[in-house]
Amino acid sequence: MAPLPWSTSAPGYTPPLAGLEQVTINGRNFYRVSKPPYLTRAVIVAAGIELWEWTSVSLTRGWNNNPPTTWRFVTSEQELPNDPEGWSALRLRPPDPCRVFLDGWLAGSGFIKTRQVFYDANQHVVELQGVSTVDMSNYTPAGSKTGEFQNKDVLQMAQQLFGMIDIGTSARGVLTGKKFDRAAPQPSESIWDFVERFARSSKALMGDDEQGNFVLGGSAFPGNGRPQLIEGFNVVSGREIIISPQQAGTTIFSGQGPGSDKQSMSDVAQPSAKGSATDNTGSMMSGSLGRSLSEIPFFAQGLLQDRVTHENNINDSNLIYVYITVVGWQRPSGGLWAPGDEVLVYSPMLIMQRPLMIKSVTYSQDSNGGTKSVLELVNPTALGQGTEPMTGGQ
Repeated sequence: MAPLPWSTSAPGYTPPLAGLEQVTINGRNFYRVSKPPYLTRAVIVAAGIELWEWTSVSLTRGWNNNPPTTWRFVTSEQELPNDPEGWSALRLRPPDPCRVFLDGWLAGSGFIKTRQVFYDANQHVVELQGVSTVDMSNYTPAGSKTGEFQNKDVLQMAQQLFGMIDIGTSARGVLTGKKFDRAAPQPSESIWDFVERFARSSKALMGDDEQGNFVLGGSAFPGNGRPQLIEGFNVVSGREIIISPQQAGTTIFSGQGPGSDKQSMSDVAQPSAKGSATDNTGSMMSGSLGRSLSEIPFFAQGLLQDRVTHENNINDSNLIYVYITVVGWQRPSGGLWAPGDEVLVYSPMLIMQRPLMIKSVTYSQDSNGGTKSVLELVNPTALGQGTEPMTGGQ
C-alpha cells in the first residue's frame, strides 16, 4: 500500500515544523517563518514550491467545524522566478500536501482537496481549495482489532483512531477523563463521527491545530491575555444576533445500557440526568421541559450528566452570536487570532460589555477588503468555559 499523501513516509513530505521558529506568547505556542516572502502576505508551501501571488485569500478555523480548517486561494496568471515551466499553481492538484502561512505564522496544515481552473483568450484563473489533514477522518472507518474499545476515555480512543491515519491527537484545556466501559463503532462509521458521539458525553469540543493535528477541547482553556475589542478603536465592523428562544430551560437526557453483575436491568433500563442552561444573557424565555436520548449506551450516571451539560452549553451558543471584523490577522500581543481565545468586547451599539469566546476565525485578503479577520464570538459557556452575566455597553 502506497503511503498516504499527508503521511510522514510519503515522498516529498515536509514535516509541519521543519525549519520553523517556535514563539510562545501568553502561554500559547506559535510557529513562524520570519523572512520574505512570508511577511505581510499569505503563502502556500506545496510540492516544494512557495506560492504567494494571490488575488484572493480566505482561511477559516473553528471549534466543532467539520473539517476544522478550510482555505480557498485564487490566483491570476503569473510566472514565478526560476520557474521555466511557469504556472506552478496549475500543477498543484489534489491531494498534494501543503502548509498555509499568514504574515509568516503557520495557520494550517493539510492538503489540496479541490482545484478549479478557467481560461479564455483574456484571462487565466486558478482556484485551490484545501482542508486540514483532520478531514481524512471523515472518509476513514473507525475500527480496532477487536472491533471495540474497552475502558478508554475519548482522548485515548481518538489517539488510537487518528494514529491509524498518521494524524496526531492532543488536548487543550481540561478533559473529564471519564472512561467508557465499552465503545463499538457502527458499521462504516467514520472516525470523526465515532469520536464526536463520545466527545458529546465528555463535554469536549472538536477541532485541530496549525500543524494539522486533531484537538479535543475541554474546560479551563489556557489564558491568552484577554485582548480587547473596542468600538471606535480597533473594531472595523460589528454584527450581532441575540435570540430570545422559547425553549426548555431544563433538559432531561434518558438512555439505556446493558445489564451486568454490578448493575441490574432496573438500574440501566431507564436512567436519566437533568440539567439547566446557563442563561446569563437574560434573553431566554421559559418553555416546556426538554427531553432527549443519549447517542451511546448508558454506563454511568456521570457520563449521562456530562451529556446534558454539553447540550446546555451548545444551547447557550444559540443565544448570542457576535461577529467582529478587525484589521490584520494578528492579535495585539502577536500571533494569529485563534479559536478558543477569550476577548473582552466593548460595544455600546451591540449592548456588549462582556467577555466572549472565539468560536471560529476567518482570515481574508483581497484588493477590495484588504487584510482582515472576522471573529465569530459566542458565550464562553457555549465552549464549556465560565463567564460573567451580560451587561449593557453604557
